[in-house]
Amino acid sequence: LALSWGKFWRISLLALLNLCAAVTLIYGYNFMASGAATTIQFSYPIFTCLIMMIFFGERPNRRVIIAIVLAVLGVAALSGIDLGGSSNFSLIGLSLELTAGLTYAIYLVLVPVLKVREMESSHLTLWVFLLSTIYMALFTACTGGIQAMPTFGVGLNLVFLGFIPTAVSNFTLILALRDIGSTLTSILGALEPLTAMIVGIAVFHEPFTVIIKVIVHHGSPVACTCHSNIHGAPVLCFIMDHEAVSQ
Repeated sequence: LALSWGKFWRISLLALLNLCAAVTLIYGYNFMASGAATTIQFSYPIFTCLIMMIFFGERPNRRVIIAIVLAVLGVAALSGIDLGGSSNFSLIGLSLELTAGLTYAIYLVLVPVLKVREMESSHLTLWVFLLSTIYMALFTACTGGIQAMPTFGVGLNLVFLGFIPTAVSNFTLILALRDIGSTLTSILGALEPLTAMIVGIAVFHEPFTVIIKVIVHHGSPVACTCHSNIHGAPVLCFIMDHEAVSQ
């Protein structure tokens, strides 16, 4: 678990970006509807693609671009955004959520680029979270302190929240960044709200209607439109075929 000073400063930067993305996302919820905020934060596949194009000369093919567009639209629909109407956006909330998307995109790009990719994923995850915890402690000390857990049940829920969707998610994220790169990893990250919807239906018995439309592109299904009784908005989910992923 020992680190050289070079790796320490690189991981410190990754931890700061990781924390920045999380904090700005949560703070943005105070200024705008959670559905709109989540949709804007999921601009990170676009930022990731742009960063890879501008700084690393990567040229995404047409299917990658289509997947990015469908992913963002799908998150918008899943979040309950009225795609045909108007939304009241807060400039502060918009700035916070765009910052969350941008910092997370930079994090996705830098993990494979910085000289930390040879580290074990578990070690890298441990150090990122450890330094993020230190940063968060300093941040909360300057903004009112840490709130005590009201009950044991809340504390237990926080433990599971920190382990499954945070530690396990980041561990597998690092593996994905090494295997398929930043762009495809960011696109597939749009499966996160879809997974939440499936868990909501399967575990919490939230209502959901059947698929009503399938969009076909060059003979392969790439998107489907559904209707959710939770938000009353159409849900647009993308499905990339094997050829699109391999390209």
